[in-house]
Parts: sequence; C-alpha cells; structure tokens
Amino acid sequence: MKRAGDFTPPTRAERAAAPAALLAIALKAMAAEPAQRYATADALIADMRNWQAGLEVSAYRGSPLERLQRLHHRHGRTFWQWTLAAGVVAALATTLYWEHVKEVATWGQPIAVASFADDAWKRDWVVRDGGFVQRDGHLETTGFWANLLCYTPQLVGNTAIEYDGEILPGAHPGDLSLYWSREPMRTVAGRPVYDPQQTYKIRVGTYDGSYSAIIHALNEQHLGYSDFGTRAGARYHVRIEITGEHITLSVNGRRLCQSPSADHIPLSSGYIALYGYYAGKAFSNLRIYTLGSPLKVVVTAIGDAFMQQQDYAEAERQFQKVASSHPGTAIGQEAIFKQGLACVRQGHGVQALALWSSLSDRHYADLAGVQRLELDFAEGAHQRLLASMREIHARCDAEIRTAIAWQWARCVRLMDKDQRAAWLARYLRVHDEVFPDQSTADRTAADALLMLQRYEEMLARYPQQQCSAVIALQRLGRSADVITLYPSQLGARAQALYFCGRSDEIIPADASGDGWDEYWRGLIARGHAEEVLARRPGYAPALCALGRLEEAIALSGAGTWDAMHARLLLGRENEITAAAGAESMEVLMAKGLGERAVQLHGDDDVLSMWPRHLLGLQACMRGDLAKAEQLFTVLDGCTFHQFNFDFAHFTMVPFLRELGGVNGALDQACAEIVEQGMVTYEQRPLYRARFLLGQIGSAAFLAQPHLLYAPAELLLCQAINAERAKHPVEAVAAYRAWLALPAYRRGQDCDPVPVTFVRWRISVLSPQP
Repeated sequence: MKRAGDFTPPTRAERAAAPAALLAIALKAMAAEPAQRYATADALIADMRNWQAGLEVSAYRGSPLERLQRLHHRHGRTFWQWTLAAGVVAALATTLYWEHVKEVATWGQPIAVASFADDAWKRDWVVRDGGFVQRDGHLETTGFWANLLCYTPQLVGNTAIEYDGEILPGAHPGDLSLYWSREPMRTVAGRPVYDPQQTYKIRVGTYDGSYSAIIHALNEQHLGYSDFGTRAGARYHVRIEITGEHITLSVNGRRLCQSPSADHIPLSSGYIALYGYYAGKAFSNLRIYTLGSPLKVVVTAIGDAFMQQQDYAEAERQFQKVASSHPGTAIGQEAIFKQGLACVRQGHGVQALALWSSLSDRHYADLAGVQRLELDFAEGAHQRLLASMREIHARCDAEIRTAIAWQWARCVRLMDKDQRAAWLARYLRVHDEVFPDQSTADRTAADALLMLQRYEEMLARYPQQQCSAVIALQRLGRSADVITLYPSQLGARAQALYFCGRSDEIIPADASGDGWDEYWRGLIARGHAEEVLARRPGYAPALCALGRLEEAIALSGAGTWDAMHARLLLGRENEITAAAGAESMEVLMAKGLGERAVQLHGDDDVLSMWPRHLLGLQACMRGDLAKAEQLFTVLDGCTFHQFNFDFAHFTMVPFLRELGGVNGALDQACAEIVEQGMVTYEQRPLYRARFLLGQIGSAAFLAQPHLLYAPAELLLCQAINAERAKHPVEAVAAYRAWLALPAYRRGQDCDPVPVTFVRWRISVLSPQP
C-alpha cells in the first residue's frame, strides 16, 4: 500500500519469495524521492538486462557469496576448464618432483665412506704418487708435485663420488681432482702407471687453479670445460657422477660440465683415485654411491659388457642378436649402431659402414656419421671429413654437436707433421665457422693456432687458455710478460724467471730436494753449485757444473739422461748405445752428424736450428755463403725458444756475415738486441751485445746474473773484438784460451757449433808454416 507518497516496505516473507536483486530494482524504480529513483528509463532497462544475464545491478550489491555465484553462472565452464588444467599441471609437477626425489633416492646410502679423520683410510686406499698425511680431520697432500691416492676396490655400475676439497691457507691453488679408470692404477719404479685410453681425469682447479675440465688421458683431450677455478683458503663440495657413457662434474651444487661419450662404451665399472697438485690440498667427507639395480636390464647391456672387456667379436654377435630381435625399434637402432662400433674396433670399417647405412633413426644415424669421421681420418680423407662435419652439425642435436667438436679436437691432436702442414689451417677454419663456441674444443683450437704460429691471434682469442697463452708469449720472445700476466702460474713463472736470467726470484723449493728444477738450475747458473749439492746431494747438474762427471755417471745410473750428458761432456759419446740415446740430438751433434740430426729432428721446434747452425757454419767455411744463409734462416716462430741457439744466432751468424762482406752486420745485430732490451736466453745475448758494442767492460760482463759460463763467453767476445780490430794474435790467444777450457766450463752442453767456429778461426788467423 502506498502511504504518505511511499510504499509500505515488503515484509520478510515477501522478501524471501522474490529475488533480492529484482526486488531492489522494483523498489528503486518506485522510490518516493526522485533522487533515489533511476535517472532514466535506459538505466532501469540496463539493470533489468544485467539481472537477466546474471550480472551485478546498480540497485543491489549483494554478499561475497552472491557475487561468486554470479561469476560462476557466467564463467562456470571456463572456470572449471582452467581448474582442471591447473590440476593436471600440478599433478604432473608433483609426479616429476617425486620422480626426481625417487631418482635421488635410488642412489641410496653410500656404499663407502671415508672421513679421513683417522688412519682407517689406509685399509682401502694406496698412495701411488706424492704423499698424503692424516691431519686435523682430513687427508692432506704433502708432495710438491702430483699426489695420487687410489681406491683399491672396484666400483661396479653407475657411480657418484662426493667429497670436500680445500686448498689450505697459504697453499698454492691447484687440483682437487679425481681420476677414473677402467683398469686399476699401478706403481712401476715409484711412478704411477695407467692406461691413458681407459682413463679420465676430472680436474677441479687444474693448472694452478685456473679452470676445471673433464679430460681424456689419451692426448689430454678436453671432453668438458669450465672456467671455474679454485683459490687458497676455500672449501669446495665436489660431486662427480659417472652414469652410462657420461661423466658429470658439479661443484658446490653447480653443474660445471658433462662429457660426451668418448667411445660409446658405458663407464659401468672402474677405479677411482684422488688427485691433488702441490702440497696443502685437503680431502675429507668422501662418499661413494651407486645406483640401485634396475628392475629391467636393457638388452644391449650384454654387448656393452663385452665391449668393456674389449671382446669386440662377441660384442658384435650380441648386438646383432638384439638388432634381429627388435627390428625397426629404437633399441634395435641402437644395437645396429653399436654393432658397427664393434666392427670398427676389429678393423672392419667397411662392414660398419654397411650396417650404419641401414639406420633410419636420425639420432643414431648422426652418431654413426660422427664415427665415420674417425674412419675418414684414418683413410686420410680429410676433405670428406670436414664436409661431413659441416653437414651433420647443421642438422643434429646439442649432444651430437658436442661429439663433433670432440671428434674434431681428436683429429687435430692425432695429426702428424705432414697432415698439419696440409690440413691444419682448414680444420681450424671449420672450427671457427661451424662450432666456435664449443668450449670443449677451445684448448685444441688454441694449440692449433700455436702450431700455425699465429701467436698474437691465439692470445687475442683464447686468453683464458693459460697454458697455451704462456707458450705463445714465449714464442713471441715475451717471457717477461709471463711473469707479470700470470703470476699465479708457478711452473710457467719459474721457467720464465729462469729464462730471463731472474732465477733469484723463483720461490725457494723444499730444502729436501723437491720443487722447481729451475730453482736449482738457477742456483747453479749463479755459481752456487756447491750449495745445491749440500742441500740436494748427488744432483747431477750440480756435479757436472763442478766437473765431477764420473761421479755424476755413477750416481745417475746407466742409461739415464744425466749419465749420457756427463759422458758427452767427457768426450765419450761413442760409449752411448742405441738404447741409451745414440740417435738423440745431443749424441748426433756431439759426433758432428749434422745431416743425420736434421733428418731425425729437423722439424722439432726446439732443436731444429742447432744442427742447421752447424751445417751452415760448415757451408760458410767452404765458401758457400748462399747455402749458409739458407741454413741460418730461422724457421718461423723459432727465434726465442731454441736449444743451444743464442750464441750461434745472435753473435756468430752476424759476425760471419761481416766476414763475408756485410759491413757493420754484427754492430747492427747487437744494437737491435740492446734497443729491444732482450732478456731471453738468460740475458746472455744482451750482455754479449753490450760488450761487443763497448758499452760495458769485462768486470760488468762477468757480473751478469747467470754467470756460470760468463768467463768462457768473455773469451769468445774478446776474440771476436780482437779479430774485428785486426789484431789476429790477440784473437788467436783468446780463441785458444776458450778451446783449452774443459767442456763443462764452456757451456751446459757439448755443443760442436762454437767448437767448430773457434777451430776454424784459429786456422784462418794463425800463420801458416
């Protein structure tokens, strides 16, 4: 009823009988106050349409539950579709998570634990190299160089090894690594022995802590690489998983790298060894896990087992059975691929190619293509090999691309000198164009640039490859840069300091006699051979420097290099047998057999110029100056790292040119050395150049850092200066004085080049009877 211009409010029963929103629309439309009514008919119509569509209306807001009901009424189907999809995703994620948990759980409890907190480790572990001592709850390396500790039980099946490794404060960064080998490691004559074909080195902080890698011991080829390095005072948790055909390295929970399969033979059983380089590497909390036995064994496992035992004929038969029993299936394709591998191992490459031609599975066909690369290399079919690399890499997956890079690196490592000359540049071009970012090939690519003598390019492209970078700097005559750029590389730094005549800066070695050889050689070169013998009794180089040659032979033992070296200094080269090195460069040169030395060692980038200088000198003595110049020409990239080279190249050759009519040749050569401030070859060329130019006198010359042979070199320089000043008597006297010195005082080696030069000059300058 309408009362005083308004309707009587509906009763509770009336409100319950009508939809709340519809009742609110009606009441708003009939409100007594115009401001409370709909402003327009369109507004009323909009609310009615919204109510009919299940949407919110302006006249009624409703409770949260009512709003949810309206939302469901409009979007119910879509809502439940998305809810179902989310449920499926959640269920899948949960399943995957628990599968991961299940996978981790399958490693189970460790089958072996070594805390190294007491001497219990000695039951299953054997020291093969260096030394280890239990101390402060860990096992600590004590050897200055390599330290190798082998676990004697064989590990069978997929294996995971975890351990904590620490570089103790004050120790130098180096390996906290692990070796794995299919065969047990042995000790022969006090040194560790293992089959490099069957051994993998999982290196953590190798090369003075500069990087980490998985390395096949054969040719030291990198299968996996990471820039991860180690530092002193830090502890690292290392986990290495050896599963199937792969090795995975993780440190502190971060996966660093994984190896591709090197030979497609599962690494299902083998032996491990801890490896620490330098003293002060601590190992603790080692645990070994194996995956539980699978409920089903893959049918190719029998053939794999025979492959591991290197019974390739039986492996071939087993794989053939699987292929015949499972034609057209994935397992059948795998069996065909592995049957071909067994054929290759038996030398039946043609049969393998026939088998692989039937592969229809793209993955296994590409794997077979990678294996064909090895056959092409063996046949010398390099053009086909490189074309196949490009073709396969363009279509294959990431795993096979890594395998191609590995195969490329393997081919480069196996090249002989003729193959390198003809093909190395082309191999490097394929690397740069097809897979320049495959880090597993970086070390080989860097070394390929070294082989091609592209040293500056190597330094620009691969500065992180410190081992190769050090060699490049040495080849460029920049040994001093090695000292400043790579101060943490102790071995390279010691070599560079010695080569620059700065051996007094080498970090002292252990007083017991272990340590850098350059440290001891530096003491000898500085005239302290007696001190070396007091600290390192029987050290052959010190005995030889003091002329105690018979003692050096007796203490070194028959057949050793030190004994051979002492015999050469005694002039007893004819006593050296073939087994003891009669065809070595040193013996051939001592006998004056320059042609034979070139024939056998002429391509050696360290020894190549030594016999060439002898033959060139002999040509010059015959008056064949053109031939002499040809022989004196230094091979590219060989100026700064040659053996018995610096006197012949920097002093004798320019003097011979001067004798041949090139005025000022020696002065010009000496001026260039001084201008460059050349410190290579222990600063000897620099001191000779300054003396010959008159910049220093005899006293300063004799005070050079490595002064052991300075008195003998001074006689040579004085003789040359006297000869140039047209004082033949003085020159002959100095030449004779040099020749009268025993061989051990003239130089470190028995070098026929200066001996031949001096005798020739005496014969030329001495009055003829």
